[in-house]
Amino acid sequence: GGSFYIRYSHPEWIPKINQGKELSDSIGVAPGQNNHPIGKVTVVYKKLGTVLDNYDFKKTAVIFSKDVNHFAYQVYDQSQNQYLGILDGQILKRKEDNRDASLIFGSQVFSPDSQNLAYIEYFGGLYRAVIGNKPGRLYLGVADVVFSPDSKHVAYTAGDSKNSFVVVDGIEGKKYLRITSKVVFSPDSQHVAYKALIDSNSEVTIVDGQEGKIGKATYRDPVFSPDSQNVIYNV
Repeated sequence: GGSFYIRYSHPEWIPKINQGKELSDSIGVAPGQNNHPIGKVTVVYKKLGTVLDNYDFKKTAVIFSKDVNHFAYQVYDQSQNQYLGILDGQILKRKEDNRDASLIFGSQVFSPDSQNLAYIEYFGGLYRAVIGNKPGRLYLGVADVVFSPDSKHVAYTAGDSKNSFVVVDGIEGKKYLRITSKVVFSPDSQHVAYKALIDSNSEVTIVDGQEGKIGKATYRDPVFSPDSQNVIYNV
C-alpha cells in the first residue's frame, strides 16, 4: 500500500490530520517555491489533482472518509475573503457555482458510509447546511451537522434571533431557548435525542420529538443503550 504524506517548507504549516491511516494511493500537499503561506499548492489524490493559486493553506484541517477513499479540507481565498472546500483535490462547486458562499472552517464531516460530505456555509448573511452538495434552508445560525450510523439520516442545530431548534432530515423540531447538547442518533439509526433549555436553569430531553422529564440544566449529552431501546440522561 501507499502512504499519506504532506510536504511543507515550514513545520508550522503542517495541518492537523484527524485520521492517520495508510492509503492505497499516495496523496500530497505542497506549497510553492515562494517561501510564503500564500502560494501555488498542488494536491494529488489517485491521479486526481488541481493547482490552486493565491490561497492561504496556513490554517487547514484534513479529514478522511471512513473507507479512506476520500479526503477533504478547506483553504482561505484572500481575494474573496472566504473559505473554500476541497474534496478529493477539487474545489467544491455546485451547479449554482455561487462564489458568495463561504465554507465555515472545521465544519466538514463525512457520512459513516463514506458516500457524502456535509458542511456548513455562510451565504448572504445567513448560514445553511450542505449535505451531499445539496444546500439546505438558510438560518441565522447552523451548527453540529451529524449523520446517523447508517448514513440515511442527518441532523443539525439551527436558530433564529430568539430560539434554537434541531433539524432532522430537513424537518424543524420545536423551538427552545437553546439546544444544550449534541444531537445523538441511536445505534440502529431509528431514534434521535437531544437536550434543550426551557428557562435559565431547566432543560428537557427530547427523544423522537417527544419531551421527557424537566430537570436542572446539566449540558450533558443523552446516551442510547447499545440495543437502541433506552436512552439515559440527567434530570
